[in-house]
Amino acid sequence: MATVSSGPDVLRRLPRSPLISKPQSAGVIAVFGVLLVMAPLWSDSQFWKGPAKGLLVHTSGRTRSAAGYDPWLKPLVLRIDAKNRWFLDGEPVTPEELPGVLKKALSRRPDWSVYLEADPGLEFGVPAQAMDVLQRMQVKVVVVDPGSR
Repeated sequence: MATVSSGPDVLRRLPRSPLISKPQSAGVIAVFGVLLVMAPLWSDSQFWKGPAKGLLVHTSGRTRSAAGYDPWLKPLVLRIDAKNRWFLDGEPVTPEELPGVLKKALSRRPDWSVYLEADPGLEFGVPAQAMDVLQRMQVKVVVVDPGSR
């Protein structure tokens, strides 16, 4: 039978050190807290793009007599024809006169929305100018498809 010696010839095994030393619990909690806050922001594409730029335009495929509007008040319609003539509810108006005429027309309305109908043959700048004037007056612009009649 073999005997086990306990002298200097025997290799001593030191206890294994852990692969990762013990982290501070506050640091782990802070890292997970930051990840919980930042993960939704990283996934949201709008966070990285910054604020939206341009004109806010509401489009509607519905007819002008859509539900949700007062049946006794017909909606305001700004129409621009192919000859670049502007009409607010059938009355001719110039782009310079539009803010004053529109302010008077909206003074007793609870809903400040204007339907914009422009001829498709116009340059893009003409309806964009109308949208700019309307939005400067805090009016919600609804672009109407000319073929929706």
